[in-house]
Amino acid sequence: MNKKASNPIAIVLLVVAFFLVIGYARFTFLDRAEEIRLHIQGSSTLEEVYAKESQVNFYIGSIIKTSAREATGNSNPKEAFLTKFKQELENYKVSGRYIIPQLEQIEAQLSEEKIKIDDDSISVSFKIKIDGELEEDNYELLSVEYIYEKEFEEELTN
Repeated sequence: MNKKASNPIAIVLLVVAFFLVIGYARFTFLDRAEEIRLHIQGSSTLEEVYAKESQVNFYIGSIIKTSAREATGNSNPKEAFLTKFKQELENYKVSGRYIIPQLEQIEAQLSEEKIKIDDDSISVSFKIKIDGELEEDNYELLSVEYIYEKEFEEELTN
């Protein structure tokens, strides 16, 4: 008879232990879900910054390519390049503002001293800052400040 009396206690303990494990697992999962969501959103914020970098590099490369054609065969290639670069940069303004804000930094850094001309190429270096942030309910969760310096080079064609 002793054996039968201990079975219901074991079953009750097993059921209680089962619900405790399920409750703990659920609590842990829900607690970590927020942390995982922030990791995923943080990754997408970084991806946006890298996408902006590619976009900025594309626009600057396009402007330099067009400006280098103007400098080819000119008696003062630096001045011709600089003038054409400024003209081309203005094409990226809509209602007085650049289509991407980082181009404003380029305008401020542009000078003849930064332009290097070799026998067959022209290059110019810019320091560019790109910001990104992740906000939730007007509270900043993540802030990214990416600063890089890049030398853009284009061949001079005759």
